[in-house]
This record gives sequence, structure tokens and C-alpha cells, in this order.
Amino acid sequence: MGIDLVWFLPIHPIGMTNRKGTFGSPYSIDDFRGVNPQYGTMDDFHRLVSEIHQLGMRLMIDIVFRHTSHDCTWVKDHPEWYARDEKGNPIALVPEWTDILDLKFEGNEETLWPELIDTLKFWCENGVDGFRTDVACCIPMEFWHRARRAVSEVNSRCIWLAESVWFTAIEGYRAIDGLVNTDAELYQTYDLCYDYDVYVAWRAAVQGAIPIKSYLELVRLQSVIYPKGFVKMRFVENHDQDRVAYVCRNNRFKALAWTAFNAFNKGCFLVHAGQETEQTKVSSLFEKDWVDCRQVHPLEEFTRKLIQIKKHPVIKAKGARLTLTHHSPCIVAVWEVTSAREGLIGLFNVAQESNDEQFVQISNLPAGNYENLFVDLGVNELLKDESRIISVNNNGKLRVPIVATIFHYTGILLRPQTFYTKSYNQPKISLNASWNLNATTFANEDLVGRQPVGIHINTDDSIYVADHQNGYILVWNNGSSTSTRDISGNLINPWSLFVMINGDIYVDNGHSNNRVDKWMFNTTNSEPVMTVHGSCTGLFVDNVNNTLYCSSASQHHVVKLELNNENRVPILVAGTGCPGPGHRVPPLLRLPAPSLRLLPSTPSLAP
Repeated sequence: MGIDLVWFLPIHPIGMTNRKGTFGSPYSIDDFRGVNPQYGTMDDFHRLVSEIHQLGMRLMIDIVFRHTSHDCTWVKDHPEWYARDEKGNPIALVPEWTDILDLKFEGNEETLWPELIDTLKFWCENGVDGFRTDVACCIPMEFWHRARRAVSEVNSRCIWLAESVWFTAIEGYRAIDGLVNTDAELYQTYDLCYDYDVYVAWRAAVQGAIPIKSYLELVRLQSVIYPKGFVKMRFVENHDQDRVAYVCRNNRFKALAWTAFNAFNKGCFLVHAGQETEQTKVSSLFEKDWVDCRQVHPLEEFTRKLIQIKKHPVIKAKGARLTLTHHSPCIVAVWEVTSAREGLIGLFNVAQESNDEQFVQISNLPAGNYENLFVDLGVNELLKDESRIISVNNNGKLRVPIVATIFHYTGILLRPQTFYTKSYNQPKISLNASWNLNATTFANEDLVGRQPVGIHINTDDSIYVADHQNGYILVWNNGSSTSTRDISGNLINPWSLFVMINGDIYVDNGHSNNRVDKWMFNTTNSEPVMTVHGSCTGLFVDNVNNTLYCSSASQHHVVKLELNNENRVPILVAGTGCPGPGHRVPPLLRLPAPSLRLLPSTPSLAP
């Protein structure tokens, strides 16, 4: 399937005292250097390690250093190593964990710590390539620093995965002044951390409790609060959480789309045992819990294809950068390598909200046919909808897939922008700024006519002016007194314009043509995007929700259009169509571009 690393839950003998279930929890450990006789012997383990290595994979085992079983010899031989209650009895810090006793790291730096570190070195010497450390966040960071230095002397390529925790757990530990390490602290030593910092938000987004974009904003936040080059273990299920086939039990395609996105996302991807057979029951830690591998594996090819794409040269290339460009009607993620002028585009229909044909527009993507890499998935329900060719029209639009589409482009740079990037210039002006008393004239009536009412300043400080009289859009680059570009094309008396951060321009063409036009960046032809009745006194694009707004003085209303929709007819959001007191123009969009603000839809907005 292309798996690189196999992870085993704890393989050690399990304690008998207060044992849970029939077989006990593998996290209640009796002997940290032994092999559970129900699994085999140390010789069996060595043979297994050899087979894994011969198949080109590496082995990671679960290490549990926060606690031991009641039957561990350390309880009698080293009672000082354990946390105790007021009566001096060893205890479990989590009362529900009755089958374990917690270790005490403080004060045992010269005795307990070396014993645990020697255990790690022991397993490296027996062929282990990495460790997943249980409850790593509740063990002092100095121990992990010391442990990694020591282990690197035995295996410098050892992989370290921390079981980090979600925000509420961190808040809970801090509320009682307990020890807890954040992901940012764990990355000082660890190669990988769990994706738990966004897991709760992901579950909420899957269930519709929060917008998908809110979850994606947290994913973006990871890229700025963690060290450069951080790696998250992405997953849609694991041995402690519900299986994705259960979470999305009412919509199989939603489960597949979320699985595909998590695999495509930055980081490594966990394939939980049984995920490829769409198991729905949470794994049992206390009973023998078979995954029936004798039956057909409905998602084996699906998973194999995701792993192949995960190893695509674009994603593995030095300098590859992932950008989330859309959250609706589907997630769009773009891997781009600037130096090689190529990238991968992934569309993931995680919302599964509509059966109607939907489209998404990708800026700067040339029209043409692209090879779909996400085919031959072995999912019968998708066979009739699988398309090996992805068609993109002249406007960069393509169909939203049933589940997911992934394709490669070369020879161009999309320079993708995040969907929550501000689409207008918000100047940062010092409180102590002073202004030149003499203005510099860069355009006069001869150049822009008598009514240049539409003016926009873009994020690169270029100035765009709508020449209402002559039907042109003129552009001045920052610092230039000469226009560097003029745009025309059956424009009649344009009142307003709006320039996106990627250079796309929306222009009012409603006076006689009853529409709003769009010029994509560096193109000479426009396309109609919205039907209107009269001029748009102001235009605004809400880049977060990909929505175009038009404020009309003649029609006394504000209308909007979702740009993902093929339908060009907008919907009314404010105004009655009748003039209000003073015949005021709707305040929405009337201010100069740097001050644009999107106001809520409310009756008080009616002119």
C-alpha cells in the first residue's frame, strides 16, 4: 500500500491487579522490557522487525512512561518513584484509571530517569525505529530532552511522536497547576505531534456545528504558531476516537472526502488498522478485537491512491508550499513549488450539501484539460462518476467533484492566496503620521474624464480608476505618475470597481449593459459575472465567503451573488426599491476602497 512506518500499541506484559476487561489495558504495563507472552517471544519480535525492515518499512512502538501497572516490580523495589496520596499510598492521578499507578518524575532525576532512558535505548538496540510516547504532555520536557540526546547515540534516525492533547485538556491541567506541555513546547524535542489541537474543531465542522472555514482557520494557525517545518500526524480516526465511517455513517462520501483532504494536508497521515475496511466500531483496548482481513477491502485502493499522491514529487519537493484557497462549495488546497513552476490542486467535497452541479473558480488557472490523479479508487459507487480528465473553462472554473479531484499543473505559477486573506488594502498609518500639504496630481480631466468616481487602491499600492465618462479602467503602479495600463471592452459609464489581491478586477457595467464584468489577472477579455438592473454605485467582494455585493443608487437596494454559483442572478440583501429620506445612496460600499466595510443585512440599511 505504500506505508512507510508501522506503529504498534504497547507490546509489553500487562498487569493483573485491577485488570480491565478480559485481557487488560496494554497501557497498564508490568515489564517495560518484556514482550506480552500472548503476542509471542522476543525472538518472535526480532523476526517481525526483520520482516518489516525487509519490506522497506520502519517500526514504531508505543512507550508509556507516565505510569505502570500495580504489579510492576518498581512498586516494591522503588516506592519513591510513585506519586502518593496524603496517607502515603501510591495512586493514579486520574481516578478512573484504576489499573495503573502514576510515576513521579520530580525528585527522581538521578534514578528513575536513567532507568526509563535505558529502556528506550534497549528497544532501539532491538531494532525499533521510533517511539510514540503516551501522555507525553504530562512528563517534564527536560526528561524528553535528555532522553532524545541519549537515544540519538544509539539511533540518530529515531522518530519521535508525541501524544499531545486538545485545548480543553491543557486548560484543565493548568486550572489545577498541573504539569502540561503544549505542542509548541513538545516540538523542541519531538518530530511529530498529534493533530488534537484542531481535532475538536474538525469533529464540529463534520457535524455542521461550526463552519468548515473556522476549522480551516485553525489549520492555518498551526503554520504560524509552531516551528518552521513542523509535522502534524493527520488522522480521521485512531484507537482512542470514533472511526470516520461511524462519524459519517449517514454519508459515506463525506467520510471519503474528509479522509482524502487529511491525507493531502501538510503532515504525515495515519491509516488506522481497520480503516481500509470501513470499520465502524471503536477499537477495544481490553478485549480481543479482530479486524476481519479475510473479507474484501473496500477502501484498499482508495487508501493506496492517497498514499501515492502523498509521495508525489511536488509535495516532497524542497520549497513546496500548501495554500487553502477555498472553503466553499468545497475545500480547495494547492501545493505549489515556485522554483519548478508546478503544483498539485486538490478539490475535496467535504460539505456534501447539494446534489446540484456546482463549480469552483481557481484564479490564474489556464483553461484546458488536466489529468485527474485521483481515479481507479475501487469504490463502486464512484465508478460512474470517475473522470480521468478535468476540464477547466476560460474563467478558471471547474466542477466540484462527488468526493475529490487531484490534478497536476506545470509551467505556470498560480501564486494561490488563502481564502481568508483580506481582499482589500487596509493601510497601516502611524498615529503620529503627518501629511504633505501639497498634493501630487497624477491624473486630470483629460485623462480620466469629469466623473472618476470609482477609485481603488490595491495591496501593492497600485491605483485603479474607473473613467465614467469614457468607459475605461486606468491603472497606475506605485510611485508612477503615468498610467501603465488601460482596460476597456464595451464598458459604458462604469461607476465602481473592486480589485482582488490576486489582481482580478470586478467592474460595474450596469448603465446600459445591466451587468458586472470581471477581468482575470493579466487577461484582455472580460466575462459577465452578475446581472443587475442599473449601475452599481459601489462594488465589494467578500473574499472570505466568495460573495460579490452591488450597491445601487438608482434601484435603492443592495444585492449579492455567490461567485461559486453558475447563476448570475443576485439576491436582495437590503433596500426596498424605493428612495428613503433624503434619497441617500446605500452606505454599503460607498466609501473609498481602503475604508470598505461589509455591513450586516438589516432593515435599517434600507435607503
